[in-house]
Parts: sequence; structure tokens; C-alpha cells
Amino acid sequence: MTTALALAAPELLLARLCRPRPVADPYPLYEQLRAAGPVVALDGEDSPVAVVTGYAECAKALRDNRFAALGPDYHDTRDPAWRAHPYSRAAFGSLLLRDGALHAARRGVVSRFFTPRRVAGLRDGLVEMLEPVLDRMAARADADGAVDLHAELAMPFAARVLCRLLGVPDEEADALAPLMRDMSAVYEFALTETQWRRALDAGAAAGERLRRLAAQRRARPGDDVVSALVAAHGPDDEVLAGELALLMAAGFDSPASLTGLGLRLLLAHPDQAAALREDPALGAAATEEVLRADPPVQVLPRIITDPVELGERGLAPGTLVLLVTAAANRDPSVVAAPERFDIRRTQPAGLGFGGGIHYCLGAAVGRLQGEVLFPRVLRRFPRLALAAPPAFRAPGTIFRGVDRMPVRLY
Repeated sequence: MTTALALAAPELLLARLCRPRPVADPYPLYEQLRAAGPVVALDGEDSPVAVVTGYAECAKALRDNRFAALGPDYHDTRDPAWRAHPYSRAAFGSLLLRDGALHAARRGVVSRFFTPRRVAGLRDGLVEMLEPVLDRMAARADADGAVDLHAELAMPFAARVLCRLLGVPDEEADALAPLMRDMSAVYEFALTETQWRRALDAGAAAGERLRRLAAQRRARPGDDVVSALVAAHGPDDEVLAGELALLMAAGFDSPASLTGLGLRLLLAHPDQAAALREDPALGAAATEEVLRADPPVQVLPRIITDPVELGERGLAPGTLVLLVTAAANRDPSVVAAPERFDIRRTQPAGLGFGGGIHYCLGAAVGRLQGEVLFPRVLRRFPRLALAAPPAFRAPGTIFRGVDRMPVRLY
């Protein structure tokens, strides 16, 4: 599942990013890629490759339908073996990797559950879900107050929120959390065989739970996302499985990573943490700055369907385009002092949740989770500090997050 690249200078930089190992700090590599231009054309083994680091260029590409998702046809040309496993069939057939009328129809089934009014109504419920998680984290800390914030806060809180949205009982959240984390790797760009199998196994295990949930909703439908999907797709279990798998993988992974990455930034910048602790109303702005400075989604891959020009470069059909939105968020031509973490920053709008027809459906929910969580954690644990450097996830080309984050609560 790895795209091999010829190793010239920019190609070598990209190859250092597109590998199945943790990348503790990808941003110096992004800056070196940016130095070669906002759009860099490379020779890939299977097709031309373009790497985009400019903010204007990424924003334009996200709104242009000629930059299509990497759907089933793309994966057939790279590794048709993906069709042999139920979870990879479900994941690669989901609306995330579809375009046009099919994408619009599938997105429309669940979009009503993510309207601004509906999301705003979740605030009190998020607070209600967060407090027991914080209580449990405090209880599980050792005598020195040491605990793994990723395992005891980021994972369980994100799982509880998603399970509540899907109508999954709260008691299943802890069991689903590691499965949802592992299954999201199926969308990664560079995987070892072991990582690929782990993602498939996690997807299969989660799929068993999803099938039971779908059967329950067929018998007793409710006003929830799963019931809407069951009603829309009827007996087509593979389509239903794909949409549910996407909701579980994407709806869990980004919020869980946002928690770890955001608290890491805040703890590394005590003045910003103090400002947020003093004024919780800065929670929304702090979340936006986390999404700009170190977002959970780093790269959005696309494939060119028709000739197009981007950044004064012509791109031919079949070109694989890597929109490095994490680099675009630090483009010095549009962001003043982009390396500075400033929770009072107001411009520009970041690309942390993508854009265009594939703009993240759960963006408002993810933002609200950060807005609720960051100030409450800092106020509940005013002496919260990193106990050791965090360990980052692998692979980590498209998605970024921590796998372990040792902290001291007091």
C-alpha cells in the first residue's frame, strides 16, 4: 500500500514523510518542501505526483471537482487485493472516497444529524460525558499523579461522544475505542503488511458490532444516524457497512487526536494554557488554533480527472495530488508568524477539516468537543504537565496523533 517515489531532492523529502513509521515533527520537512514551491511535480513509480503546500493552492483544489477522491477505481490499479476483505471493501466504498451524485446522495442521508442547531444542542451532553471521564482519569493516576492522557482521556471521551451520536450504548465505548483507532489506518498512505492486517482485523471486529446494531435498528428504528442509514440502504449490507465504518473511523479518530495534540500544544505554551484557564470563552478560538498549528489530518490525497492548472503548473489526468493541508495552514504568505501558537489568532480559516464537497461532515462536532474539553481539563487540573515526550502514531502520513502521552495531573 506504499507509493514508491524516485529519490531526487523533493522526492526524498516526501519519501521521508510517506513511510509507515512515526513522524514526531513533520513540519521542518513541510517547510523544505515548501521551499521548492507551493506545487511541486514529481515522478512517481505508478503515476505523476504533485505535492501541494501552498494555502491558496490547497484551498482552490479542495473546491475543484477535478481533484477527485481516491475511489475504488484508483485502488484497483494499485492493489486490487483490497476487494478480498469485507472491511477494506466497506471502507473504500464509503462516501469519503466517492464523488458526484453518489457522494451527494449518501452524504444527504446523514447530514441532517450534523446541522448547526443539532450540534449546538450537544453541548450539555458533552459536558455530562466529559466529567466522569475526568473523574476516572484522576482515580487511575498513580501516587505521583502520573497517567497516560491518551488512553485515559482522549480515547474514552471521543468514543463516548461518537457512540452517543450513533446510539451505541455507553458501556460499549471503551471496547470500541481501540478498534476505531486501528481501523482508521486503512485510509493511510503507507502501511506495512502488519499495519494493514491490524486495520483489517479491527474493522472486522467493529463490523460484527455494527451488524448487531443495524439489526437492532431495523427492528426498532430511532432518531439516530444508524437508523437513518439502515432505512436508506435497506438490505444492502455492504454499503451500510461502508458508511458505518467511515463514521466510526473518522468520527472517532480526529476528535481523539485533537485532544492529545491540542493539550500537548497548550502544555508546551504555558502562557496560552493560562489564558484559556482564565477565560474558558477562548475555547473555540483555542480549538481553531490547534486545528491550524497541528491538525489531526495532515494530508488529503486526490487524483486528477481532467486537465487542470494549479499554482501555474499543468496537471494531467491520473496525477496523484497530495494536498498537505497541515503545511498550508502554516503558509507564511497568509499566516503571520505561522510557527507561533496563539489562541487569540483570528485569521485565516484553517483547512483542518478539508473543504469542498468532502468537507468533514462532523467538523462542528469535533470543534465543539475541543471547545468543551480544553478549558475544562486545564481548570480541573491546573498543574497538568507532560511527564515525558509523547509517542506518536504509526503510520502517520495522512493522520497525526499521539499513541501515548504521559502526564502528571498534580
